[in-house]
Amino acid sequence: MQVWNQKDLTMTEAFFTQKIGTTVKAGERVEFTPDQIYLNEMLAAVVLPKLNEIGADSLHPSIVKDSIKCFMDHGGIGATPAYIELHQTIRTFCKQNKLTYFEPGTGIGHIVMAELGVISPGDIIMGTDSHTTTHGGLHTFAQGIGGSDLLELLVTGKTWLTIPSSIKFTLTGDLKGHASAKDVSLAILRDHGLSYAVGDSIEFSCQENFPIASRQTMANMAAELGAVTGIFPFDNKLNEFCESIQLQRKSRPVTAGEDVQYKKEGSLDLSTVTPLVAKPHQPNNVVPATELTDIIPDQIYIGSCTNSRIEDLRVVGSILKDKAVKIPTLISPGSVNVQKQAEDEGLLKIFIGAGCILIYPGCNACFGGPVGLLGKGMIGLSTTNRNFSGRMGGDHTTKVYLGSPATAAASALSGRIASPEEI
Repeated sequence: MQVWNQKDLTMTEAFFTQKIGTTVKAGERVEFTPDQIYLNEMLAAVVLPKLNEIGADSLHPSIVKDSIKCFMDHGGIGATPAYIELHQTIRTFCKQNKLTYFEPGTGIGHIVMAELGVISPGDIIMGTDSHTTTHGGLHTFAQGIGGSDLLELLVTGKTWLTIPSSIKFTLTGDLKGHASAKDVSLAILRDHGLSYAVGDSIEFSCQENFPIASRQTMANMAAELGAVTGIFPFDNKLNEFCESIQLQRKSRPVTAGEDVQYKKEGSLDLSTVTPLVAKPHQPNNVVPATELTDIIPDQIYIGSCTNSRIEDLRVVGSILKDKAVKIPTLISPGSVNVQKQAEDEGLLKIFIGAGCILIYPGCNACFGGPVGLLGKGMIGLSTTNRNFSGRMGGDHTTKVYLGSPATAAASALSGRIASPEEI
């Protein structure tokens, strides 16, 4: 497949130049209509009241309604009266405007959208969730937006964006042992901090054998580095993935030019990465898992848009097989398709046999949803992306540690935080 190129453009600039048809550079402000729009509960909680307030009773006619996907993935199934009402409001709005929506329990929007084949390499995606960046793993420019941006999109059919500067980050070598993409993200956070890419786009370079699921995990956690988005390249590996899911639209991949001047550059040798854990209450408060063997979690949570794909569950299954967990362990597949595949592969049987608790697909505890919350003074180990104070319930006395699925599974068996290399 031909990859679009202009010698002095970053991938970020190339996405918008291709979209708009005129060369644009970092710092320029552009108006455009996204290729895909992701919505979640913010639609009913923030945007619909404003639509009613300004008297906008229909969407702008220039919006292609098939490009909008609304997921009720945060609030759970009939969790609270407030969420029930919120979801009813979303259903009514989507039916009236003939928009595609997904019921609670269907899965996390960022996981499901990739499965549906609605995301094509080269797309520009806006979504009402900071981890919309996940889709950069599929070679898109994907950015989280707020309620005011969504309101503008629905009413005018367009939105404005200042093209961000780009950081080039090169991944060399290969991962060893039980080290994973989650550990790579934690290593970058440890080395560079939460403000490394504030307002910027991170353009990753990797070897072609780097798995697509790993790219999605790292693009997801680009948000923790402060990035507007995180983008991986288009290559044969991604092309094979796209063919396997049968894209609904043609890919329009781009590449950075030869004469690009990046804002800054970074690199990491993957062979140096070991299983890591982020301590409370910051994702960049990172140490080797082996330094935390005295920490005994009250609960382990395996899920979220970061680490709930079938690849993640396979790792967990390989560690838990024919063993029993010593800590309450919740596992939430990323979608009903992931759950079905896990069942077909015998993984659910392994999880249940090990004493794990299976919960339905959704964001759940990650953002403080109704399933799997922690209480005051409790300790949790989670495969999610953030461990800010109170995010998963409780208060400042609640402590959340972040790790990979392998680290979570090893810790569940050990009864304490443990490196998977121990198992």
